[in-house]
Amino acid sequence: MTPTLLTLNYDVLSDILGRISPRDAAQLALTCRHAYTLAFPRFLSDVSFGGLYHKTSSSAVSQLKDFCNFVLAPAPSWHGPPSARLDALRSLEVMRDAVRVRQDGNLRKLTLWGSEALFNAYPDFGLSSSASIHTLVLGGDVAPLPALAHAFPTVRQLIFVGGGVCIPEWAFESQPVDTDVLGAWRGSVERVDTGFPILPLAVPARRVDIRNPIVSDVDAVQCAREFLGRTRPVVLSTVMSAYAAAEEVGTVLGLAASSLRYLDLVGDRCESVKDGTEWVQVCLHCCLAYVNLR
Repeated sequence: MTPTLLTLNYDVLSDILGRISPRDAAQLALTCRHAYTLAFPRFLSDVSFGGLYHKTSSSAVSQLKDFCNFVLAPAPSWHGPPSARLDALRSLEVMRDAVRVRQDGNLRKLTLWGSEALFNAYPDFGLSSSASIHTLVLGGDVAPLPALAHAFPTVRQLIFVGGGVCIPEWAFESQPVDTDVLGAWRGSVERVDTGFPILPLAVPARRVDIRNPIVSDVDAVQCAREFLGRTRPVVLSTVMSAYAAAEEVGTVLGLAASSLRYLDLVGDRCESVKDGTEWVQVCLHCCLAYVNLR
């Protein structure tokens, strides 16, 4: 008999299904009941609602209601345990409104765009949320950090997307550090990936990535310095304007020097600097003077 896709070993099939897109998995699931059983969990593993350019025939509220009714309804007996649908969900993006995330024990990554409006409308959103959520992606108008920390206390990785006009107004507010306001994040957060310094985020993080270039400006340098002083990373990846003096690089790293062991420093617009190589050498010398790199 000629072997087919569905006659392959389950481990092999699982690897194949993990490499195809959720959309392709949905098409495969429509072919037969056996394919549905195998492919549907992949289709449901990565779900996204809404977005700036997302237009649907039904309203966002209807979408969310239908989705919740579907995943919370018992799955058919031939599909596995009653919770099979909800258990398949791994990544959820919410762009317009909220769904319950507290019942999903397998959810690993949650993306919230415009979480400020979400928490204003539903203050208890996320409370007692699934302890499996380890990555929280935030964009648009971000809710205050204490509310997010209270709702998602087990987060290990925080990712802030966007920059420019998308930066929250409170991001650069330098208030006295309250060690209790961010709760469990003080011990759970391992990595912060952001395009801009976030001064209220006063929690130690093993790794910090600052994607946008730190320009040669007093306020920009001081914000970056204070942010790194509050997060005290062991590993730092950042971009510095090639127009910044070596002393400014030293200023940025100054408060984090005692904890920093690995540094990935990229010069921005080095091609427009006459002595780009010299700038790199001077910065390297400055970094070695400030930081105990390994």
